[in-house]
Amino acid sequence: MLLLPLIMTSEALHVSFLGNSFTYFNDLPSCVVSACRAAGVGATAAEHTVGGEALSGHLENERARALLAAPADALVVQDNSVNPGRASEERFEESLRALDDIAERAAHVEHVVVYGSWGHRDGSVYEA
Repeated sequence: MLLLPLIMTSEALHVSFLGNSFTYFNDLPSCVVSACRAAGVGATAAEHTVGGEALSGHLENERARALLAAPADALVVQDNSVNPGRASEERFEESLRALDDIAERAAHVEHVVVYGSWGHRDGSVYEA
């Protein structure tokens, strides 16, 4: 867990999550809060998760933009699982531009962590 060094050196953390169903159904925010509390660190989490959403789509959402503007010790972002596998060069580049925009909007957040799911080498079977 890339947040472990932050957890081990903090007394309290607020972590924001921007992702899709992998973040939501795996209940990543609660898992991180539980890990923090087990380490004796007070923790809270905020999240914006939309099934199947890509990072670029989040940037069009008012609630996601508000989450990016809010104070946080760390921001965990997760892209649509098709994009890491480079299903198309255009979608992959769009994703990288979105990640850059997210990092700029969240410049006040000291730690930005990319939560990477596996990529689909030939695109998603769900988008056929």
